[in-house]
Amino acid sequence: MDDLPEADPWLVAQGHDMVGILRRGLQQTLGEIRSGRTGTERISQVLRSAFSDQHLRSTMLAEDILRWEAVNPTYPILKRKTMFS
Repeated sequence: MDDLPEADPWLVAQGHDMVGILRRGLQQTLGEIRSGRTGTERISQVLRSAFSDQHLRSTMLAEDILRWEAVNPTYPILKRKTMFS
C-alpha cells in the first residue's frame, strides 16, 4: 500500500460506492435503513430525483456525454426535449 501513488478519493470512488457509504452514515445517524441493495437503490432514486435536468446541463458530465453521443449517434443517452429545450 505504501508504494501506491496518492489519489484523490473523489476521483477514485464510483457513484454506487458513495451511495453505499452514504447509506451506512445515514443508518448510523437515523437508525435502521433496509440493508443491502434495497436501501442503496432507494437512496439512489431519491438522489437522482433531486438532480434536475437544468443542473445536469451545467456539468462536465453532460458535456462529456454530448461529445460521446456525437461520435456514437445511434446510442442517444440524454433526452433532448427535456434536457436542452
